Amino acid sequence: MRKLCFVLPGISLFTLAFLLASGAAAVYAQEPQKPGPEQKKMEVWAGEWSYAGDDKEPPFGKQGHFTGKMITRMLANGFVLEHRAIEKDGDWLDLWWYDPVVKGYVFQSFEPSGVVSSGSVTVDGNTWTATGTRLDAKGKRLHLRATLTLSPNGKTCSVKQEYSLDEGKTWSVWYELIQKKLGK
Repeated sequence: MRKLCFVLPGISLFTLAFLLASGAAAVYAQEPQKPGPEQKKMEVWAGEWSYAGDDKEPPFGKQGHFTGKMITRMLANGFVLEHRAIEKDGDWLDLWWYDPVVKGYVFQSFEPSGVVSSGSVTVDGNTWTATGTRLDAKGKRLHLRATLTLSPNGKTCSVKQEYSLDEGKTWSVWYELIQKKLGK
């Protein structure tokens, strides 16, 4: 049986293995990417919030008053914002992040009924506007538009959620609510 041997002139196999391993270690030892100003801007939402609002003209369900708590935190080394809303009827989960390809914020929302919404978010001063689409429980496509206006100190936020059943030609108010940041 012959042994196959790989030898470069002047370099032993051990030396070559050491150099390759050192190079791989250097790649893994590099500093992780740090969040930029776009991700830092989302930190204003981090914390615990309480909210109360009223369903005005819901596309499904009934009108009425609702309350809840929202826990919001930065994930993935500060690149993703998680909103977790907790109400008596279930939990909602929203993930927001800055997409450098589209040069804007995007979101994905998950409701307790299994419905998923997605879209984009723009920021103009203290006003964050989310637009997107979702399918209702009967398979109808809803266009969504939410306007979130933060107070100058970042401690309260008014939210107006609208929907359209006709591709955005006309809009109805789904709900309005006020969020208050708890603690510091």
